[in-house]
Amino acid sequence: MYRVNPLPRKVLITSDEVIKMGPVSNDPGVQKLDDAIIIAEERFMKKLMCKSFYYEFRDAKNKIVTADNKAALEAQVNVGNSGEPIVLKVGEMINAIEFVQDDNWKEWWFEFGWKILAECVVYVASPVNWIRYEAQGMMQNNPKSVAITNDGQGAASAELKDVKWMMDKMLMDRIDPLIEASHEWLCDHKGSFPGYNCKRCHCDDDGNGVSWQRKSPWVHGVYDKKKKGHCCD
Repeated sequence: MYRVNPLPRKVLITSDEVIKMGPVSNDPGVQKLDDAIIIAEERFMKKLMCKSFYYEFRDAKNKIVTADNKAALEAQVNVGNSGEPIVLKVGEMINAIEFVQDDNWKEWWFEFGWKILAECVVYVASPVNWIRYEAQGMMQNNPKSVAITNDGQGAASAELKDVKWMMDKMLMDRIDPLIEASHEWLCDHKGSFPGYNCKRCHCDDDGNGVSWQRKSPWVHGVYDKKKKGHCCD
């Protein structure tokens, strides 16, 4: 998936990839997703990947447009494009997993990285998708509105308590388990990921499976304190 990176720095994901893998509709508001990507990567991905691996992967997944590669990159970003042809400018960035040469890195991306980051971007974007900053103050998006979904059914705009519930569930039941599963997988393949160097692996196994620190209320041990000396955080 070759996409123009509209952000002022290299990132791991594009809004198209968020839409493809995240819990969003086909038209979620690309600008809000773009705005959340850098924050999501700084808050979640840099820590879970370790800085070395994060920067190495980010560099590998982005390519700067130059006079020499401009024509080739234009052909790639226009594959599947049914609108006006995309004309690139020298200095722009193109983001694509196809640029990554390491097959182990690609395997991790398709197993965990892509899905985790898509979920994190939607999580970060959720508050500003519900309320926005305007000159006259903070304004709620589509207050008390009813929309018609793709299947012809009506759907009312969510209230604040619903948004808070959704974000709590996203973090506890979707993002946290994936992060822990990614840690286990990276530890099992540690030899192929020298940049994953800020975590300790296979220590103080608590036997509770993934994401034992925060769980839904019905899971045993939800209020157990973190074990002293646990090193897989």
